[in-house]
Amino acid sequence: MLRFPTCFPSFRVVGEKQLPQEIIFLVWSPKRDLIALANTAGEVLLHRLASFHRVWSFPPNENTGKEVTCLAWRPDGKLLAFALADTKKIVLCDVEKPESLHSFSVEAPVSCMHWMEVTAESSVLTSFYNAEDESNLLLPKLPTLPKNYSNTSKIFSEENSDEIIKLLGDVRLNILVLGGSSGFIELYAYGMFKIARVTGIVGTCLALCLSSDLKSLSVVTEVSAGGASEVSYFQLETNLLYSFLPEVTRMARKFTHISALLQYINLSLTCMCEAWEEILMQMDSRLTKFVQEKSTTTSVQDEFMHLLLWGKASAELQTLLMNQLTVKGLKKLGQSIESSYSSIQKLVISHLQSGSESLLYHLSELKGMASWKQKYEPLGLDATGIEDAITAVGSFILKANELLQVIDSSMKNFKAFFRWLYVAMLRMTEDHVLPELNKMTQKDITFVAEFLTEHFNEAPDLYNRKGKYFNVEKVGQYLKDEDDDLVSPPNTEGNQWYDFLQNSNHLKESPLLFPYYPRKSLHFVKRRMENIIDLCLQKPADVIGKSMNQAICIPLYRDARSQECTRRLFKFPFLWNNKTSNLHYLLFTILEDSLYKMCILRRHTDISRSVSNGLIAIKFGSFTYATTEKVRRSTFSVVPIICDVTERPSLLAPTAA
Repeated sequence: MLRFPTCFPSFRVVGEKQLPQEIIFLVWSPKRDLIALANTAGEVLLHRLASFHRVWSFPPNENTGKEVTCLAWRPDGKLLAFALADTKKIVLCDVEKPESLHSFSVEAPVSCMHWMEVTAESSVLTSFYNAEDESNLLLPKLPTLPKNYSNTSKIFSEENSDEIIKLLGDVRLNILVLGGSSGFIELYAYGMFKIARVTGIVGTCLALCLSSDLKSLSVVTEVSAGGASEVSYFQLETNLLYSFLPEVTRMARKFTHISALLQYINLSLTCMCEAWEEILMQMDSRLTKFVQEKSTTTSVQDEFMHLLLWGKASAELQTLLMNQLTVKGLKKLGQSIESSYSSIQKLVISHLQSGSESLLYHLSELKGMASWKQKYEPLGLDATGIEDAITAVGSFILKANELLQVIDSSMKNFKAFFRWLYVAMLRMTEDHVLPELNKMTQKDITFVAEFLTEHFNEAPDLYNRKGKYFNVEKVGQYLKDEDDDLVSPPNTEGNQWYDFLQNSNHLKESPLLFPYYPRKSLHFVKRRMENIIDLCLQKPADVIGKSMNQAICIPLYRDARSQECTRRLFKFPFLWNNKTSNLHYLLFTILEDSLYKMCILRRHTDISRSVSNGLIAIKFGSFTYATTEKVRRSTFSVVPIICDVTERPSLLAPTAA
């Protein structure tokens, strides 16, 4: 027979705070006096624990989602993770500001999550923790993204923030474990990159906990059938993670660097798309309308060539220039093109290329790690797949360089064309032309003639595809997120290097040269690069996940209660890991003869070891579950309670009678 001490801690209410919405989740920060809340409106709140002063609020939105299902703090208390069911997204939020630092999508809605930090030590790990990351010495710091674009992430636009270090936090490995319906369980290193996908578990995850020594993963699942649910406890071996902890840590850090760099490249490309303006398409639409309305058989190219050579325009061309384009409109169009192209050019040179080169460096280091087969082959790291990823990044860099050449050529030709056309339109209106504008060298005339020859040819097939006869503006086609070929691909005719490669079968198939896709957009090559990188990095997640074997399965109870009508801030079953004693604790309740019995199950994190008093049960005379309907009110309150624990007895170590 077991008996417990009677001197329980004393509790006293120190305050009460009314809130406008019902609170569905509440998590205390592991390091600070902060408490994170989620309400029924999909809002995530951060409050001071003592005064309950609101620190910040993260409102629901269409991009992240509105249905919060769970919260978890990173062990150092600097990041808060929350899951959203409607968008199937996980969002990592900064504790200082309500900003999304990183987000990713998952396959199923997440019902529970646990963020743990590895406490295992070894001489190899200690030297790794103390060593400085070589990438900080060899690679320049990534330029911050401009703040004047709407989709710019704050993490990449802060002047004094090192975005990757801020995401990674401590060098010590920490893992975010996610659980959902249909046995969905995934592990994310540093809360960012998936390193394991667990299979073989059925049911919806109610609770899960990865031990801090990485020896086992405890999971509680619920399988519903015929109006009742069966709740079971599983313990899975994670010996591969434990045995290769230094290698897993190194690999996880590389994966996280790569994930952050892909996000940086994505945001850089988004800024480039915002810098490109729809006004740049006006020339194409006006010329197409001119072709459709003109009554003469003369081509548009001949009309402009006649104006260039003889200084006279036909009545129809003059109407187009003076009534539709106008002098003011032409000036505005020229300024827009110069401003837009300059912004895109700067983003490609300083951001897109810098991010791509850093990505190439980390993938090359990852390939070197994969070549050490004794250490990394058991984790599923494949050198061949990483080589394909490196090649894909090289192709992306080539396409970015091609875009730079197109921008440079377009700016040069557009500037000469607009200057000539502006002067011609001023003469049509008999306005005064400044002497510096009136000067045109033979080189300028050649530029304009080449521009007209290249861009002002009517293309009926283009009209069938895009609804326009012309594609004067060539930069925008590189930024469109579509699978179609480029409307105006670069002209490789006469390119000696390109001809040399095409005529050399040996060089054409050489792995030393990156593949070139002259007819594809930058967005297309970027998506292809992302898919290949994801494909090569998902193999370790499959291998590590399959190594997690189910060691123990304990059916806990059958329950007819619906989880929907028993939503509580403290949710049973409750699972946690004691880092000091290396024990898993599971707290759950059983209904027996109209009385609730609270049970505490203890399991050692090492599957091969057993625990004395592995199951403890406590009977309560009346331990009822309040339904949502019974507690629903127009206002909701949170009551902070202080507990005097100066002489707290241990409830988990009962004394014998």
